[in-house]
Amino acid sequence: MSTEIGVRARPNRRDTIIDAAEGLFAERGVDAVSIRNIADAAGVKLSLVTYHFPSKDQLFAEVLVRRSGALTTARLDQLRARRGADGFDLAKLIDCFIRPLLEMALKDDTGWRNYVHLIVQIAQSPKYSKRAAALYDENSKVFIETLLELFPNASRENAIRAWVYLVSVMLGAFSSTGRVETLSNGQLSADPDVAYESMCKFIVAGMHSLMQE
Repeated sequence: MSTEIGVRARPNRRDTIIDAAEGLFAERGVDAVSIRNIADAAGVKLSLVTYHFPSKDQLFAEVLVRRSGALTTARLDQLRARRGADGFDLAKLIDCFIRPLLEMALKDDTGWRNYVHLIVQIAQSPKYSKRAAALYDENSKVFIETLLELFPNASRENAIRAWVYLVSVMLGAFSSTGRVETLSNGQLSADPDVAYESMCKFIVAGMHSLMQE
């Protein structure tokens, strides 16, 4: 059967619902969003949302997991491509981990920007941080092992603590709180792409010091 030119395929309503939830969760926070809000934003009936996702928690879980695989894969691909090359060092290891998040945050894609904003929010939330950690811990463990290869005399404790500090600084830099603009009276920008180089220098210096103890 032929398809008429100019006729678009009907959008996947399940994906439309996830997109709407992702945007609202990022904008308002998970707890402030209702299933009714999501249905309205998606332009579908409430019953269709509950058909696909019987609870908001299930929908939230789907929002978190949908893009996590792409991010972890991008990080591991960067690490595999650069790990065996000459001159691979701590700065390059850190870049392999953070740059994929930066590139996704800067994509001309509202969905990815919403996802990055949401991950930053929940990673600092006592209520939801473990949900995000469960998706990314295995990825971080690969990087921690690589860190120990770069510093074979360092303790595993220091490697783990150094990695936790890295993630905390990274999330802070991506959080868009406006503190940099406020403290500089608007002369500086906290945009992650502007702050990237100085953030990485700060992380490298701190981790290098700790790993040499």
